[in-house]
Amino acid sequence: MRIRPAGSGGRATCAPFLRATTSPRAALVFSADVPQPDDWPTTTGISAADAQLGHAVGWVCEVRADHIVLLNPLGEGLFRSPLPPLSDAWLSEVRTTASTAIYLLGYEFSGTTPEGAIDDAALRGRLPAASVRTAISDTYGRAKPVGRNDPCPCGSGRKYKQCHLK
Repeated sequence: MRIRPAGSGGRATCAPFLRATTSPRAALVFSADVPQPDDWPTTTGISAADAQLGHAVGWVCEVRADHIVLLNPLGEGLFRSPLPPLSDAWLSEVRTTASTAIYLLGYEFSGTTPEGAIDDAALRGRLPAASVRTAISDTYGRAKPVGRNDPCPCGSGRKYKQCHLK
């Protein structure tokens, strides 16, 4: 695998959900066509979405202002996903436990829940899944300031300086 800076990472999508019983309850499913790490724990079989997972030592998942990035122990970005809608319950769980269950799918899933996609993949073979230390950045949820020459946030189509800055 080639080295990537922390802000980068292979394009991925992710879906958050709360696991029913096992700690950590907060979970993310990353779907990407990117090589998956060899040193990750795996799970298999029925109810993989709620199985007890091993910890991926040194790995970190960061929830940033507009994306989520999964970093390896060297601080290199492996996966980078646009920020999906995160529920208050999910955020509260992450802030309480400081960890998230991470599942890595090598393909896009659609038409099913994250739990269903995990269980389907685990029934076909070993699925990379681990508990990972998770941090929510101070910039999470903050709007980016509007520049003078940016489009006006009111949706008029005019520049901010010609619309609401006046």
